[in-house]
Amino acid sequence: MRAYKLLPDGRRQITGFLFAGDFPGLAIGDDYVFSAEAMEPPVICQFRKGPFRLQMKRAEIADHLGLTIETVSRVLTRMKLNGLISTRSPHELVVERPDRMRQHALDEA
Repeated sequence: MRAYKLLPDGRRQITGFLFAGDFPGLAIGDDYVFSAEAMEPPVICQFRKGPFRLQMKRAEIADHLGLTIETVSRVLTRMKLNGLISTRSPHELVVERPDRMRQHALDEA
């Protein structure tokens, strides 16, 4: 798949490529910043609702988002205190309440 966004003048800017096994992301709201287009017949899977597990180090999350590890730690601590996430180990967090996580993301925007 190719990920792209449309520029104000109507041109398409390709922002990246997704390959077999890549995860294109989660939608939080009704508006999308980027679009994706299959370059060959895709195989799509759908995840059941429920706990979502993400195994990444805080430093990896910070690097991916362009933030400092301190900022990521503060936000994760706040989410944990609000019951949005739990941690099973130092490298695994679980989104316990996807519905509340979505609302939290919309409130922060």
